Amino acid sequence: MAALTNALQALGARAKQTVMRQPNAVKALHNAVRDAVEHHASELIKPGPQIDALLTAMSAVDAAALSIDDVQRPGACTYLGIVEHADYAIAAFVLAPHAKIPLHDHPNMTVLSSVISGSMRVTSFDVGADGKARRSESVLSSDDGPAALFPSVNNVHEFRAGDGGAVVLDVIVPPYDEDAGRACHYFEAVACNGGVFRLREVPEPADFECLGAVYQGLRP
Repeated sequence: MAALTNALQALGARAKQTVMRQPNAVKALHNAVRDAVEHHASELIKPGPQIDALLTAMSAVDAAALSIDDVQRPGACTYLGIVEHADYAIAAFVLAPHAKIPLHDHPNMTVLSSVISGSMRVTSFDVGADGKARRSESVLSSDDGPAALFPSVNNVHEFRAGDGGAVVLDVIVPPYDEDAGRACHYFEAVACNGGVFRLREVPEPADFECLGAVYQGLRP
């Protein structure tokens, strides 16, 4: 019996060491974002190798790395602040089945998003210089890779989680900041002729609430 106990303890110790040696994907993502912002900020407003590198780093982050199963969810939309910096933010949104983040913008911001669990329907609008918006829709799941949203392309969107809910990891460069002219605005889409829309700004919907919870995942 003692021999069996010692063997199990040794096995547990080796397993713990193996876990500790696992690469920290959250820290690797944070390092990649910080370095890109510090040294290549001008390249983060359009597709290119710097964006590709960040998308690759995001792909390595899964639900286990964020300890999603341990999150105490106070409502249909839960916000997890992973890194909050003046120049960038890394966060996750945990959405209950069919929960929606209403149509909103990201003024002068680049947003990288990765569905790491579940699925969601994304409705995006690309607003032209004439003020007319063109709509695109897609369904993203954890089987899809991360996607990029740039300051001048598809910068207004809404999310609706699928039957199993969704967990979305976001990298935002730079983050929302009202004092810097980057406040979040909400919209409704009004259909016009020719398949185009006009976006009318509205107050934050009364039925939308996204409450914060304590992030318990890997340290960034």
